[in-house]
Amino acid sequence: YIGIGIKQNLTKAFKMWKRAADNGFKDSKYIVAMCYLFGDGVTKNESKGFEYLQELLESGYNEALILLSTCYSEGLGVKQDIKKAFECLKKAQKLGISGVQDKIKQIKTKHPIQTALYKFNTALDFINESWTISLDEILIYNYLNNKYHDQLTEPIKYTFFVYNDGRFLHW
Repeated sequence: YIGIGIKQNLTKAFKMWKRAADNGFKDSKYIVAMCYLFGDGVTKNESKGFEYLQELLESGYNEALILLSTCYSEGLGVKQDIKKAFECLKKAQKLGISGVQDKIKQIKTKHPIQTALYKFNTALDFINESWTISLDEILIYNYLNNKYHDQLTEPIKYTFFVYNDGRFLHW
């Protein structure tokens, strides 16, 4: 796959990973999923890569949660759904899987509006030290709520007061 000591050949590497995956090796199945998602050594097939990840998760391979969150946040093989991306990360965080905080930061940076909407819609049951809400996010959310009120699935239900340190209180 990497080409150490021989010429790199992603097609051959994919075939070897696929054979190992077909024989029940979960780590290999994870790599095959990545190959399908990104087209390494095989024709890109995001739907197939997503299916492999779901199968892995169903078989107890919880490390697939991080890459599944990428699929949901970027719409790889599935309709983009920031809420499902964060649900994967929430589950991964509870399981102690590494990389969750980095992935949260990545999604927050790339999808700030969707992240703000998700955080407000789930704020009451999903707040910890990594989920402080900024005044900018409140302003974005209130703007979207007012402008697109009829299109939002869950309009703002609470009045929020924000403290200087980013914590908030609602009623």
